[in-house]
Amino acid sequence: MPLQLECPAYPKVQTLAQRSRVLAMLDAILSPEWQYRYFSYNQSWSVHQEMASMRDGAGTHYFMLFVPGGCAIKEFDLDRLQGADFDDLRFVAEVAALAPEPYQPFFNEPAFVLSETSAIAWFDVERQTWFRVEHPSAQPSSAELMQMVLGGTPESYVAWATEYFEVEVPLTAVKQLFSFSPLTPDIVHQLNADVNMDDLMEDITEIGYPVEE
Repeated sequence: MPLQLECPAYPKVQTLAQRSRVLAMLDAILSPEWQYRYFSYNQSWSVHQEMASMRDGAGTHYFMLFVPGGCAIKEFDLDRLQGADFDDLRFVAEVAALAPEPYQPFFNEPAFVLSETSAIAWFDVERQTWFRVEHPSAQPSSAELMQMVLGGTPESYVAWATEYFEVEVPLTAVKQLFSFSPLTPDIVHQLNADVNMDDLMEDITEIGYPVEE
């Protein structure tokens, strides 16, 4: 049976969901073409469920499923493969047996590509703590798959996005989104002069990011 470890360093579920929304909104503004985005968020994934994801375009990814008061996370980190075979649903089945009942739909969702899993974490609502289970074949990695969503700063996002999108990313505007300030036409223009609020309405609705009234 896999070893489950408490992870007190993980943020509150609400904080994690808000940060996921911020990253998805920033990517939507900087990258109008969805296929080139890293981060996404869907506040209407299913009834009483919201979903966040990250895909780096090279296979590494994570999926988060938010349920009332809780969250489950699946990671797949190619940096941790080092010849190991992660295509093993037995590990996922063993972890599912450890996880609370509200997360069971998470372990049966084809969109989350559970055959590719290097770690799974969830927030235990009853105990009010995070638990994390590592795949037994996972190797240490110098890169932190979830560093941006767990502890990213406006400065670290600007450094990353400037390199990835190959554009100048204004720190002031990024700080406003990281503080969850309502989106305004001016903020959008600062981030991408080729995009306006009307262009973003579908993304804003899907992400659930607040806008200026």
